[in-house]
Amino acid sequence: MIKLNVSKKDLNDDASLLKALGMALNTHIYGVQGDLDEKVQRYEGESSVTTTDSNNETTTEYKVNKAKYISDMATELFIGTLPDIRTISKVQAELKRMEAFNNFLNRNDFDNELFITGHNGSITGDGFMLAYSEDGETEPRFASCDPRFSNIVYDCFIKPHPLFAFTYNVQVEKSGSEQKTYYRIYCYTDKYMFTVDSLSAQFPELNWYNPNFTKIEHHFGDIPMVEFPNNDRFAGDFDPVTGYIDAYNALLNGRITNINQAIANLLMIKNVDIGDSSKFADLVALLKEHHILPIKSDAVDFDTDAKFLSNPIDQSQAQTLADELNYAIHLVSRVPDFGSDSFSQSVGEPALRLKLKPFLDLAKEKERCFTPALKKIIKLAYAFLEYGKGKVFSKVSGVDLDQLDISYSHDLPSNDQNMVTQIVNLNSANMLNPRIALGQLSWIKNVDEYLA
Repeated sequence: MIKLNVSKKDLNDDASLLKALGMALNTHIYGVQGDLDEKVQRYEGESSVTTTDSNNETTTEYKVNKAKYISDMATELFIGTLPDIRTISKVQAELKRMEAFNNFLNRNDFDNELFITGHNGSITGDGFMLAYSEDGETEPRFASCDPRFSNIVYDCFIKPHPLFAFTYNVQVEKSGSEQKTYYRIYCYTDKYMFTVDSLSAQFPELNWYNPNFTKIEHHFGDIPMVEFPNNDRFAGDFDPVTGYIDAYNALLNGRITNINQAIANLLMIKNVDIGDSSKFADLVALLKEHHILPIKSDAVDFDTDAKFLSNPIDQSQAQTLADELNYAIHLVSRVPDFGSDSFSQSVGEPALRLKLKPFLDLAKEKERCFTPALKKIIKLAYAFLEYGKGKVFSKVSGVDLDQLDISYSHDLPSNDQNMVTQIVNLNSANMLNPRIALGQLSWIKNVDEYLA
């Protein structure tokens, strides 16, 4: 989200719009993109990084990529299964129209693009989905847009109104041995799509004096890019725990460094004649190659000894601190550590539900921000279908979008064996509602199809 101190009436001509677009691009590039790049880099962090210091000694920094684990798990929980898009109407004709609309979405890879949008939001705090069409098509397509190169611009009212959206990418043109690189910016208003080419290959800079652009009507009835906030703070799922993750990795590196550098600690040799410098060099070579230190002394009455002088980390205390940091990471992020001993213990249904409650609370928070955006992209798609009046529209025409109902299903660990036992007991007592009971089993995805 970018806010500009302009209103929709200020953008009543192409020149005014392009000027506002240039301001928005500068705000995005210098005020937003750097932070998003850092979040993506943290998510994509390498498992280890090797550096060389001034003494030509290498140090390897190890990383446990907790950020990736948190985002991946949170996204799979929330949007791993496409939400059930249905109508609250009980009219059979309306149900058939909604079924046809869902079939249209499934054919156009809607579920995959929606998952990518949600995953982007989990990482950066914001996801964007674009509805678009190719020439001559009567059905819209969908694409998730990278938040690092996309944004929606709003006015500065108490409840901001969207003014336009943009996304950009690098273009490379070859002509013989020459190659031209530049940015192409796509700008969307509620009626038109503008395509503008930048002057610079470094960032999307516009030519204010003679902007070269094309302008076409898009027929979606509104800005065809929709913002999917991850939450009301526009924060990524691992944002609250980046400090804990850094501390956890710093502790891990401290322990590994302490172990790896044991051979480099000060070696004390007591009451041993090591000879001149050449013999000492031979002794060091023998120690490095074979890890053996022979001790010989002519002074038999002297106590001879050899040992490393070091101040190693107390491994038990370090492990306790690591466990506490790991616990804090998963407590604050609300994404459980499914591989931990604490989670695997006490897997009875009541205990499991209690452990998963924060995880479900996280999903519900996402739902509150995701649902209005999902309804909006559906309405954009229907508007284009209505304009194209193709085969699909003949099947969905008249669907009442005001009766849309979005229902989410989350694949959570469950104790199905315990639940089956409860179902059998309820059935024996003639107290069983099959539809409700079967809906509690993780392996039954659609109760109606199962009962059919």
